[in-house]
Amino acid sequence: MLTKIFVKGFYRVHAGLLLFFFVTLLTYGFFINVLNETHLIPSDRILYNLILVLTLLSSPIMVIVVFVAWFFYTLKSWDYVLGQMATPANEFLYYSSTAITRRGQAGSWFVVQLLISVPMITYALFSIVVGAVYHYYVVPVLIVLYIVVLSGVSAGVYVYVINRRIKSNKGSWLSGLVRGWNKPFFSLFLYAVMDKLKVAFVVTKLVSALAIIGGFHILSDVREDTRAAGMVTLGFVMAHALLLYQSYRFEHTALRFSLNFPYRKIYVYASWGLTYVLLTLPEILWLFTRFEAGLASGLLIFNVSAGLLLRSMLYRTALDIKKFIYAVFYFFILSFAAIVLKLLWPLVIVTLTTSWIVFQKHYYKQIP
Repeated sequence: MLTKIFVKGFYRVHAGLLLFFFVTLLTYGFFINVLNETHLIPSDRILYNLILVLTLLSSPIMVIVVFVAWFFYTLKSWDYVLGQMATPANEFLYYSSTAITRRGQAGSWFVVQLLISVPMITYALFSIVVGAVYHYYVVPVLIVLYIVVLSGVSAGVYVYVINRRIKSNKGSWLSGLVRGWNKPFFSLFLYAVMDKLKVAFVVTKLVSALAIIGGFHILSDVREDTRAAGMVTLGFVMAHALLLYQSYRFEHTALRFSLNFPYRKIYVYASWGLTYVLLTLPEILWLFTRFEAGLASGLLIFNVSAGLLLRSMLYRTALDIKKFIYAVFYFFILSFAAIVLKLLWPLVIVTLTTSWIVFQKHYYKQIP
C-alpha cells in the first residue's frame, strides 16, 4: 500500500525531471562525441565518454556536488510524501500504519525511501562497477553509506510525522505578510512558489547551477564558443521545466477564472514572460557577468523565448505530464542540434515566434 501511494505517485509526478536527467546523462555518456575528434582513435573516444563518471569518482568537489544534489532530491521526496500524508484520502494511514511497532514502521518507510531513491541506487551500482575497473574504491563505499543514511533519516522523519496528531493548516508566515500588498497578475505564481513550492524552487535552482557548472566543466576547451554558451543556457531552461509545469497547474486550478477577465492575449503572454524572467533572474545576471553584452542579450532572449515556448505548449498538453515530457524532449533535441550547427540566432527567432503562435492559438482552447 505504501509503495502504491508514495513510490508510484512520486515517480509519476516527477517523471519529467527524472527523464531529463536520464536522457542528458545517457546522451553524454554514449552518444556525444568530443569536438574535433578526427585525430582520436576509437579507444580514446570511449575514454572521453567516461570522463564524467571518472571525474565524479575522483574529484572531491564533484562528489560533494553530487551529494548535495541527492540531498535536495531527498528533500523533494520528503515534500511529496509528507504532502500526501496530509491529504484527506490518505488519513487512514495515521491509524492503519501506526498499528505496528515503531521498528516495523521504520523498516517499512526505509524500504519506501529506498524505492524512491532508485535513481541514486542505480548510479551507486554503476559507480561500484566503474570504481572496481579503474580502482576507485573509497567513493563508491561512501555513496552506498550516504544512501543508507539518507534513507534511514527519511524513515525516521516519516515515522515521527505519521505518529503525530493531525494538525490544521493555518497558512504560512508569507501569506500573512503579503496579505495587504497589491499583487499584479505576473506576481501571483511567484507568491505561490514562495508559499507552497519552496522545495521545488530550491531544487530547480540547484539543478540550474549544476547545468551551468557541469556544462562549463565538460566544455572547458570551448568556453568562449557561442555553442557552449547556448548549451549552458538550454541546460538551465530545461531545469525550469518543472516550475513551468507547476505554473500551468497553478493557472489551471487557482486562476481558471482569469479567462473571464478583460485581459488581451498579449498582456497574459507578456505577464508570463515577466514571471519567467523573475524566476530566472539569477541565471540572467550570470549571463551578463560571464559574456559580453551582445551575446548575453541574445542568450537572454533565447532563455525567455524558450521558457515561453515550453509554457505555451502546456495549453496544448494541459496537465498530461506524459505529453509535456515528450514536448520538452523534442524541443531539447531540436535546440541542441541547432546550437551544435551554430544556428543559435535563427533558433532564437524561431523559438520566440513559435511561442507566440502556439500561445495565441491555444490560450482559449485549453483542455478542460
